Amino acid sequence: MRKKFTDTYIDYPKIGRRLAKIRDMKKLSQEEVSAATDISLFYYSKIENGRAKPTLELLSILAHYYQVDLTRIITGVSMKEDTYIDDRLASICQSASPTQLDLIASLAETVLKAPQD
Repeated sequence: MRKKFTDTYIDYPKIGRRLAKIRDMKKLSQEEVSAATDISLFYYSKIENGRAKPTLELLSILAHYYQVDLTRIITGVSMKEDTYIDDRLASICQSASPTQLDLIASLAETVLKAPQD
């Protein structure tokens, strides 16, 4: 059975935490980000606290301002970074059960044994 489009979930609180972490790493205040991006301080604070649902366009503006890949903000990993695969696998493994981790390890071992093109 196919999932309905309405079953899609965007984790806005996680997006907010990622933005706050990026801002902290760049040693910026919410006020500075707000002024530079023309987003009200009130709304930007709500985004970081996961109480607002920013549009893709707004997230793109923030990604451009922070000079990070938009996928980093949305998913927590960036295809542009050298650590993309490591980050992606770590993210998958963190959300897996012990049984799923065993399956992931078995699959990885099987893939590594296969002939390479």
